[in-house]
Amino acid sequence: MLRRWQWLDQGFALRLQLRPAGLLLAVAYAFAVPLARALSEDQWFLPAGLRVAALLLFPYRYWPYLFVGEWAAMFGRDWSSVDTRGLAWVLAPIVNMPLVAWIIYSHRRYRAAGGYGWFLSVAALAAVAVTLLNIGVDTFLRAPIDFSRSIFWDNALRWALGHYLGILFLGLLALLWQQRADLGFSRRLGWDAGLALAVMGLLAVAVLGAQDADLIDRNGLRLLMLLPAVALTCLHGWRGAAIGVVAVNLAIYLSMDRAMLQNAHDMEAFMVQQAFALIATTLLGAGATISYYYQQYARHRSHEQQLADLAKASVLAGEAKRRQHAQQVHALSAALERPDEELLAWLQARGYSGLSQDLRASSAAQARQVREQLSLLYPADIERAGLYVALASGAIAGVWEQSDRLAHPELRGDPGGLSHTLQHVAYDCITDAVDLLLEQEPGTLQVRSRCGQFGAVQGILIQVGVLDPQRRLGADTVARARGLLAGRALAYGGSLRCRRNTISLLLSEPMQVGSTGTAYSSSSTCNIKPLPST
Repeated sequence: MLRRWQWLDQGFALRLQLRPAGLLLAVAYAFAVPLARALSEDQWFLPAGLRVAALLLFPYRYWPYLFVGEWAAMFGRDWSSVDTRGLAWVLAPIVNMPLVAWIIYSHRRYRAAGGYGWFLSVAALAAVAVTLLNIGVDTFLRAPIDFSRSIFWDNALRWALGHYLGILFLGLLALLWQQRADLGFSRRLGWDAGLALAVMGLLAVAVLGAQDADLIDRNGLRLLMLLPAVALTCLHGWRGAAIGVVAVNLAIYLSMDRAMLQNAHDMEAFMVQQAFALIATTLLGAGATISYYYQQYARHRSHEQQLADLAKASVLAGEAKRRQHAQQVHALSAALERPDEELLAWLQARGYSGLSQDLRASSAAQARQVREQLSLLYPADIERAGLYVALASGAIAGVWEQSDRLAHPELRGDPGGLSHTLQHVAYDCITDAVDLLLEQEPGTLQVRSRCGQFGAVQGILIQVGVLDPQRRLGADTVARARGLLAGRALAYGGSLRCRRNTISLLLSEPMQVGSTGTAYSSSSTCNIKPLPST
């Protein structure tokens, strides 16, 4: 039993560390509160926005200094009322700042998760909580309030709305400043925001100038200020909504008849402010939703680009490896032909001319077969004469002719501007598509292609299909075509479509600056039938 209470005999040290930056912050905040109050009205209360903005901008370790700053400003304002209203009434508002801090702290997980919907929750809860707290102080520490009177509910609504609009003004500015590095501000956003601010400013001036106009006309001009905010929301998501809401909020305040007068109340503007509070909440919610889905889309596009880069790197590595193997096979074939020449010369010298000629013919036939197979593996003609020559007169042309199922290819455009790698990929796509259709589909096949460029992008469109227009590609053929060709289309920023009787593939690449393409000879276009003009 004695051990349980031994901790009472142990001492503990209480360390209080004061930060000079925190003390300066407390002093600055204490001077900022009276300034914000002097610029406020009950229906547009800036100290509430200043409170939320400061808690959002500064980390938790500086919050005690903010508490001290607000308490110093409050005591400096109300200390002279101790004799008339009592000490309890003066000390009661010290709970406002910790209450709002607790509300913001309770949303820390939502802030860390990203998004912006949590800010509306903070603004609404802070405005309602502080208003109810102030009403409770007036109820229990002053004369009883008649809750049945409509003037009480009008005042409560005006206080809550004023706190909410103040938070939407300074709180949004603080949030935009805090997230300026993460969000980024493009030049287009700057131009759009400048134009929207100019329109809102002109409308505010028009409201001030229309002193003798009808109430409906003046409030109509105030409501027109919301149109630029709606446009900014649609164009730029949450950033546009935040900028638009802040601008409209300030413009409505400046258009009040008695703005800049403490404790003033403009009933005409108050009617618009009630509608604006609802519309601003909707805009911020819609802007947050738009930004969320845009970020999801951008993240998805980034993942797609990474997959495309990986696929292209894989294709390039495969092409380089195949080229290396083709060179090795070519060197091995040349090495094997040299001893044959020595043997043929030895036989010729000893009178075996017939045997020498037979061996020479057999060696030439074998060398030709090796070269043909090597050309099918890696068509070197592409680098010398271009893709179309390799298709029309290379080894693959002989293979297609033996199948007796391919019509004459229709090739159009000049592939000389395309990189050798892209031409090799296009060659592989064409041959794989032809082999697939020869294996899976009956009837005569047709190969079409068109090279061209659009802006800073160049590419080739490949179409391999069955000539019979009534024929439809089978499901197994389509599935295998996607497995064979979709990766290459992804690697080269193109697309693959299997529609009706045709496999269509688009491959593209950015044009090289200053590149004029490969200079092929005029024979590169021989035996090529152009597409019919339409």
